[in-house]
Amino acid sequence: MPALPRTRVVTFAVASLALFGSAACGDDEKGSAYEGLRTVVDPNAIGPGGSAQVICSVDKSSKKLKPEDFTARVTAENALFGDAAISGVNPAMVISGTRAGTYRVQCEIPKLNAIDEVGAILTINPGSVVKTRPVFGQNPIQAGAYTTASCVGVDQYNNEVALREPTWDLPPHLDMANGQVTSVVAGDYPVSCGVGDTQRETVTLVVTPTLPMRVELAADPARTGYLPGTTVKLSWTVYDRYDNVLPEVAGTLNTPSAPRLTTVDADNHRYKLEEEGVYRFSVTLDAPLEGMRDDLELLVDATAPVVIVDHPPRGATISDTDHGGGPVVVRGRVIDAGGLEVLSIDGDEVPVQPDGRFEWPVASEWGINIVDIAAIDRAGNSGTASPSYAYSDGWLSFEQQNARGLQHDDGIVVLLGQNFFDDGQHDHSLIDDLATLIEVLLGDLDIQTPISDALSGVNRVIPLVNQTMTVDLFDGQWIDLTFVGDLTITLAASDTTDIGPTSVNIDSREGGLDFDMIVGTEQQPAIAVDLFFEVKLEFDVIAQSCNQFFCIPLTDGNAYAQALVTSRLAMGDFDVFMSADMAKQWNQPMHLQITELTSVVGDFDLAPLEDVTLTLSITGIQGLINTQYQFRLSDFIDLGALFRDILNPVANTAGQVVPQLLNPVIRDLLGPVLEGLFDLLVLDTVLPIPSLFGGDPVELGFSTELATVDFQDDGGTVGLATGLHTEKGIDLESLGHEGDLHEEDPNGAIVRGDCLGVSTDDLQWGWDPSVGF
Repeated sequence: MPALPRTRVVTFAVASLALFGSAACGDDEKGSAYEGLRTVVDPNAIGPGGSAQVICSVDKSSKKLKPEDFTARVTAENALFGDAAISGVNPAMVISGTRAGTYRVQCEIPKLNAIDEVGAILTINPGSVVKTRPVFGQNPIQAGAYTTASCVGVDQYNNEVALREPTWDLPPHLDMANGQVTSVVAGDYPVSCGVGDTQRETVTLVVTPTLPMRVELAADPARTGYLPGTTVKLSWTVYDRYDNVLPEVAGTLNTPSAPRLTTVDADNHRYKLEEEGVYRFSVTLDAPLEGMRDDLELLVDATAPVVIVDHPPRGATISDTDHGGGPVVVRGRVIDAGGLEVLSIDGDEVPVQPDGRFEWPVASEWGINIVDIAAIDRAGNSGTASPSYAYSDGWLSFEQQNARGLQHDDGIVVLLGQNFFDDGQHDHSLIDDLATLIEVLLGDLDIQTPISDALSGVNRVIPLVNQTMTVDLFDGQWIDLTFVGDLTITLAASDTTDIGPTSVNIDSREGGLDFDMIVGTEQQPAIAVDLFFEVKLEFDVIAQSCNQFFCIPLTDGNAYAQALVTSRLAMGDFDVFMSADMAKQWNQPMHLQITELTSVVGDFDLAPLEDVTLTLSITGIQGLINTQYQFRLSDFIDLGALFRDILNPVANTAGQVVPQLLNPVIRDLLGPVLEGLFDLLVLDTVLPIPSLFGGDPVELGFSTELATVDFQDDGGTVGLATGLHTEKGIDLESLGHEGDLHEEDPNGAIVRGDCLGVSTDDLQWGWDPSVGF
């Protein structure tokens, strides 16, 4: 009987072990089959990089279990790429991780093969958003397809959190609607999104072409036309339904047998187009796309279109009565083998008949009309024609005439405006009017020579007789010298003589021109004359040696002295006024007369002369060495009387000398200048015109004659009777309205036209130039 309890104990122990073993299989309701094994995570939610304590326990304590008998495991529930891990030893076990999501933590008792099958849930929440980026459901996509697009925030551990109402940065050709994006244009599309001013990361959505739909064959270089001998490279491009290019789609290139073609590089499809003509190439794609094909024509054309003008003929003269005052119809034809692209006349596109013929009305104006015709073929070659014709309502016959016989009254009229004569701005470095030119000419006048010639009339030669002096030799001995000779005084202007600042004003008036010239200013005299007085003394010297008892004659000698004295004569101002009448009528002589020429001379200022010291050289006297003696000129002559006789007449007569000097200069200067203006306009010559297309040159007669001269307040006009003439050198053929060939004889010389295109004898300038023709 005592053994029975022991058996029960053993049985209980086995049963207990079996029961514990069954706990390892789990019990979702109780959590543990071993005295309630349970798992607690504290806290049960952390941020990325944070940690929580793992606590393992059983419902009843057991002396058989120690703390180190407990371990724990972690399994990611919905954390993508979960990285949570448990570290440490119970009871100091902790769990940490950086990937957001939920994790199941289960405590274990390894030695008993027991586990908490329910465990505890740890949540790792995303951290603070450091940047935002788009997330696509599919990437890449085909052109035209859709994929979902959402915007997420990303923390520092790359955990994502969906953002509400983000803004999107979409490139062109990428469309978004209802959370989906699409594009029909293949390419790489950088996309970003975000909320507020967060940092935005760009994600590239790749859109690839869809299925091929067509093929295009092309040539490089691509031209509308080629010259013979050009080398081209053929290539083809395959496109999808949205015109996206599919790269490197295989195909077969077919080349023409004519015109002549040379293969330069078959692998790279390079060929040389040898001849003019149309080359037809084609390409067919390889299986399974053999149904796709394209053809290409290359035009080789080096010949420009030929434009033939039938009417009007070259150089024709047309009266408005020939066309009833309407436009002139230009008729002709274009010849081009390669095909015409466009024909234009004066910039207007003109329709062309299948046979190349065309007609186009052209509005004509008085005078020479030049028609600009341009033809461009398909190859880009251009041909042009520029027929010209003279158009007027009146003509002057030149049959049996020459240039002089064809002179037309005022055929050329020259307008000389007030600004031509005097524009009021006189810059001597830029001579742009007649007044400035005259100022420059007067400033360069040589007035030294005429003034010196005028002053030569007051030169003096004064005889000096028996002028004596004594030369002491030694005690009781001396020499008496007696001088017999002339004192010569010569007066001239130096090369520093100059005319002062000159101002010339010219005014046009009715019947002629008025000239006003003012020389000198308050600061500078009109004329500054530096006067040179050259004083010479030349003597024969009679000498005798003397003592207190007697004198003995000696051989005669010579004495000479010379000095240069300067003075200055200045004239305050000088004003000259001249009036010139100029007029001419047709077939009447020219009237050119200076009707008034007056001069006003300002005050003169003459600097006085002072006494001068002369050095007298004495030579040739027996017993007396050549000697120099200094003495004053006043020792020989009364200077006051001398210079009153010389300087005073100069000062007194200067007011008469200067006008007499300058008036003829001005008259002689302006007269030829004015006459030269008209003489330059008179011509009578024959100009040889060389033939540009072979043959003999043509002589063009050109004749002008002064016809009219008329001056008014705002300027003058000079009319030239003008004639042009040449012998008829060519026959002008044109296609008539009915298609017959006939001669076109010129009507003659065109008469003057006005702005309305009709003949007139009145000139209307309508503008205000300095010089006009």
